[in-house]
Formats: sequence, C-alpha cells, structure tokens
Amino acid sequence: GTLVAHNLIQKGKKILVFDIFDEHSSSRVAAGLYNPVTGQRRTKTWLADELFPTIEPFYLSLENLLQTKFLHKKSIFRPFDSTADQNDWAGQSSENGLQNFLELTLSAEEYVRFYHAEKGGLKTKISGYLDVKTLLDAFAEYLTKHNMLIQAAFSYSKIVFANDKVCYENVIAKSVIFCEGHMARTNPLFNYLPLNATKGEILDVQIKDYNLSDIVNKGVFVLPEGKNQRIGSTYEWNFEDNSPTTKAKEELCLKLEKILKYPYRVIDHNAGIRPTTKDRRPLIGRHPEIKNAYIFNGLGTKGVSLAPYFSVMFVKWLLGEGTLLKEVDINRFPKI
Repeated sequence: GTLVAHNLIQKGKKILVFDIFDEHSSSRVAAGLYNPVTGQRRTKTWLADELFPTIEPFYLSLENLLQTKFLHKKSIFRPFDSTADQNDWAGQSSENGLQNFLELTLSAEEYVRFYHAEKGGLKTKISGYLDVKTLLDAFAEYLTKHNMLIQAAFSYSKIVFANDKVCYENVIAKSVIFCEGHMARTNPLFNYLPLNATKGEILDVQIKDYNLSDIVNKGVFVLPEGKNQRIGSTYEWNFEDNSPTTKAKEELCLKLEKILKYPYRVIDHNAGIRPTTKDRRPLIGRHPEIKNAYIFNGLGTKGVSLAPYFSVMFVKWLLGEGTLLKEVDINRFPKI
C-alpha cells in the first residue's frame, strides 16, 4: 500500500490514505529480506531477472524523498552441507543465469568461527533487507505532513459507488484501492479471492561476541541488526491468534542451534500474519463488477522484492499507461 501510494503521488495524483496502526501486521514484524535465490535447490526466485534490478534503486529514491535510512544492502551467505553439495553447485551454477546472483566462497574463515561452514558456501550479489517499520513510519509522517493520511479504521458499510465516483463520508474520489494484507479476507468486495492468512514468527537474539555483518541463511536466516540478530521465520497455516507461541520459538531455536557454534540468548519474540495466495502470486486488479474498486494484495513472504516492480506496473495500468501481468491479475480467479 505504501508503494502504491508513493507511485500515485509521483504521477501527480491526489490521494487520501486510510490506515490504522497494527503492530501485528506482517510488514511491521517481518525482517524484510530481499533474496534472489530460494529453496534448498538454490533456484532463482520468480521473475528475479526483472525484479531485482529495480529493488535497490527504487528504495534508494524513496530514502532520498523521506530523508530516512531503511535500505540495507547485505550479502546472504548460504553454507554448503558437504563436498557433494559443493559439486552440485558446480554443475548447477551455469543453469538459468544463477551466476548473476550467486558467487562461490570456498574460504569461509569468518563464518566458520560462528557456524558449521567448513565446506564454504555461496554469497548472493543483490540482496539485503529493508527496515520496513522505519519506512512505514517515515511515509506515514510524510503523508500526515501533506494532509494525505486519516488514521482510522475503514468501514465497508459507509462506502457508496455512484456516477463513476466513490463516496465515503465526506470524501469523493474517482477510485478506491484496497491494500489490506490478510484483512482483505473480510472485505465484502474481494472476499471471493483465495487469499490466505499465514502466521510467521521471528526471534531477536544476542549471540555471544557476534561480529558478522552478512546475513547467514541455512534452515533459518540470521540477520545482524544493531547489537542483536533476527532469527526467522516460521510458517503456520492453522492458528488461533496472532500471539507468539512456545512451539515456534522452540522450532527457531532448534534450527539455529543446528548451524550455530556460539551461545545466544533470546531477547524478543514477535508474530505477524502474512497475506498469501494458493498460487504464490500477488492479487492485483479491478473488481469484475465495480469498475472503480481495485485491490493490491497477496505479496506474501516476498513483499519487499515484489512491491517495487508490481506497484509501478499497477499504477501505470491504472492510469492507462500499461498492462498487468496475467499471472498477478485477479481475473485468473473468476467471481462466481
């Protein structure tokens, strides 16, 4: 939602944002990683060649606008399990352009001190993390300064569509765009879409004498942030609430202890709810019957990577300057 609003402003459009602070939103809890390589088999993430050249320039321009630092470029180190794992990479590296995103690191002395990484590993070339909470706070301050933010819950019952306009209390607009995360499941206009809620949990820990600046990823990620390290994350599809659980804490600690040699202590533990989709693709587009109601949602676990590219695409399409990718267009899920 933040990036959609930003792109509309950059196009000279007048906007008004309704938002209410939610400490459990996935955006505020998430570590905000962007990583072009995914999974045990080290495959390029979907649309990596298109997405990743846009990520850092986009957020750097937003930093400049808001005069706030939130983009942190960092390599992600992925240790090899074995010599066989090394050999697998030797045969895989030339496939699908992976060499554009990964480089071999056989000398891993700095990592071996803290991790079981005696066989070396791989480092990503375009990666890091976004301090999403800082970005959201800075952008909210920017919107408030320019009288473009109302910090209040949005009531669906108060919205009226008439004469190609959208009326809400004393506001009259051309269109309404819903960027609600997992809460879109309760939106009467778009609750027919297969949007799921996936709970994720994350730990903040302190590892004794830790001095690595890179992110390490093996089963869990270890993200240095100030004096602490963030450890994540879990995926849970059946849950009762958005509170942190002992089960998730134990899962994260067990995975961390498999790769880490040093003692640590848990400082904090948080949980958030992600908006995910059954086909792992965003939900973007126009309501099939109400032509000035739109949705931008379902970015799931890769929101930091997907949002720059698709928010630009969405706004261009909205203004008649481009098309939507079929894989993300909500027309792939007909309203019955």
